[in-house]
Amino acid sequence: MKLLFEYPFQAKELFINRKSLKKSLLKSLLPSSAKLKIALLGGSTTSDIRQVIELMLLSAGIIAEFFESDYNRYSEIVLFESGPLWVFQPDIIYIHTTSRNINFCETSEINFQKYINIWDSIKSNSNAIIVQNNFEELPIRTNGNLELSTASSAGKIVNELNSLFSAHVVGQRGFYLNDIKYLSTFVGTSNWFDAAYWNNYKIPYGTSYTPYVARSVFSIILAHLGKSKKCLVLDLDNTLWGGVIGDDGINGISIGEGNAQGEAYLDFQRYVKSLAVRGVLLAVCSKNDFETAKEAFSHPDSVLKFSDFSSFQANWEPKTDGLRRIAQELNVGLDSLVFIDDNPVERDLIRKQLHMVSVPEIGSDVSNYSRHIDINGYFESAKILKEDIEKISHYADNKKREASESQFETYNDFLLSLDMVSRIATFDDQNIDRITQLVNKTSQFNLTGKHFAPQELIGRINSPSYISFYGRLRDKFGDNGLVSVISGSICDQTVSIDLWVMSCRVVKRDLEYAMFDQFVASCIKLDTENIVGVYIETNRNGLVGDLYARLGFKQTSKSEWLLTDIYNFKNTNAIIKVEL
Repeated sequence: MKLLFEYPFQAKELFINRKSLKKSLLKSLLPSSAKLKIALLGGSTTSDIRQVIELMLLSAGIIAEFFESDYNRYSEIVLFESGPLWVFQPDIIYIHTTSRNINFCETSEINFQKYINIWDSIKSNSNAIIVQNNFEELPIRTNGNLELSTASSAGKIVNELNSLFSAHVVGQRGFYLNDIKYLSTFVGTSNWFDAAYWNNYKIPYGTSYTPYVARSVFSIILAHLGKSKKCLVLDLDNTLWGGVIGDDGINGISIGEGNAQGEAYLDFQRYVKSLAVRGVLLAVCSKNDFETAKEAFSHPDSVLKFSDFSSFQANWEPKTDGLRRIAQELNVGLDSLVFIDDNPVERDLIRKQLHMVSVPEIGSDVSNYSRHIDINGYFESAKILKEDIEKISHYADNKKREASESQFETYNDFLLSLDMVSRIATFDDQNIDRITQLVNKTSQFNLTGKHFAPQELIGRINSPSYISFYGRLRDKFGDNGLVSVISGSICDQTVSIDLWVMSCRVVKRDLEYAMFDQFVASCIKLDTENIVGVYIETNRNGLVGDLYARLGFKQTSKSEWLLTDIYNFKNTNAIIKVEL
């Protein structure tokens, strides 16, 4: 079933079976499944796109409730008839407009201002994130090759609007572009535009391409919720190079300039390297001799090097075991892995035995591997931050820490040897993007499992109604960056912690104790008497199920813990030096 929602899409089968698919997916969901409210504001008929987005979200364990505007009333519903929309209280507002909604009798600037008015109204009335389509290039040119250089031509207006939209995204929080310009170009504008379909049903593209748009929106939503994939796991022989390294040797494998096959593998390695540069973790899972596999990356034409991989599982054991070890070594869930293997038997085996792992049906032509990863949007980012780019070095530093741990008799001695220093500070504008990312990407050390819109977290900066801290951690092996967040609301004499997350990279380093000590100190300064800790169990956060008990809280209900007499609270951190 999972492959129905992934490229290469089977649109006909998807639409024919959509009711039975929805019924089956709903049956498989847990009571604790995430819920989202999505407002779909369309410049065209939106029922098809809504149904496919809903199915894709259900396949990811997310139940969506939808609000749909009437046909081509996306502007009116926000600016003039907004009562029902704001009563709905959407988490996400998707504005599904296309080039059919551009007024080509007006300039690009006037068209753009109309969208600015819509976006500003949404921001003024809601904390919802905005997902906005850009525009497809048109299939017909009035001016031939002069189209893009002719003032006020339709093609020029489309290009200018796309540039204005792209510029607007920069620096915006909670605003995402859905790049249908790319999607239409990918499938070809002559295929994308179906005049008969538009004239009859007011749907702006052929039904075969609805899953492309839906998958792109789905990927943006997952990125916002912190549910994008984290690690690309790669087979080796005939996946990263042509041939078998164990049989052909380093000089016999095919990679590099000079022949079509070698150049195709070179291009794929370049693409994989570009993913690593922006923070995607890389791993190897291959049936191979470890040293022989490692040697292949010293090939002079190999773009990827052994040091690019955060985990390297090359052995003769089942690949299911290798994938489990990779997830354990990187401290991520199996659902964070994407596995690329040229062997269809291995792909099918992993899907059956480890259904949480994403295994695209890439075929056997390496020239197509990259597009499967791209169109499926596995590694979609809400925003690429400095912490993302440095992520791989953080994992490399962790390997050094793990290697040094064996030198000490006790774990406490090991922690002391790290010379850890934490900077703990209140929420600020400079770090709010990373705070938002960490909050929405963290699932294991997350006391409530909740996700927050950027505006909600921005509202806690300097707010007298909240106590909110972020924590950085560095040691002798390196700087982990901003890795923890704690925040609670103040009501009378009680502070309720509704947000507490920490990156899995620094679990078991005692940073939670340093963060809580500082939190208690702030509560005391504000003359509060009690702290309520909220713990909502999810299928991922069992790691912190006993955290409040360890800190001296008493459980008062299924989800709440209480700490009284905080003026006699004794600091729990004895390891980390704290800078304020």
